[in-house]
Amino acid sequence: MAKAIAKLVLLPFVEVQHFLVPDPPEGSGDEEFLVTQLRTTANLKLQHPVARMLDFLMFHGDSLQVAHHLWPAVSFTQLRGLSSVLQEACAELGLPYHEVGYWEAFSKVRLQIKQHARKPAE
Repeated sequence: MAKAIAKLVLLPFVEVQHFLVPDPPEGSGDEEFLVTQLRTTANLKLQHPVARMLDFLMFHGDSLQVAHHLWPAVSFTQLRGLSSVLQEACAELGLPYHEVGYWEAFSKVRLQIKQHARKPAE
């Protein structure tokens, strides 16, 4: 039972890393790597200091996937500062930058699992 509860609690941390885009926009296969990563990756927005500390200690900044996908070799200790700069640059340049809250992420993951569980139309 403890494993099941842990999996439910940690699900958004693990699964939201790749933004759950329902359908890619037409022609999105032709876009630059940077734009694709910004469009399809999301950070898990953690407001509470304890949640941020747990993310840092247990997941090494896994909630900061946008910067991690663009610069995978950067140390996790630098991701939070890098994410702030990246978010400002995206806003200035009109590029997408996604952040989702814990419950929103949980809801998106649950919905996507439900969609994948449906039987295909015949």
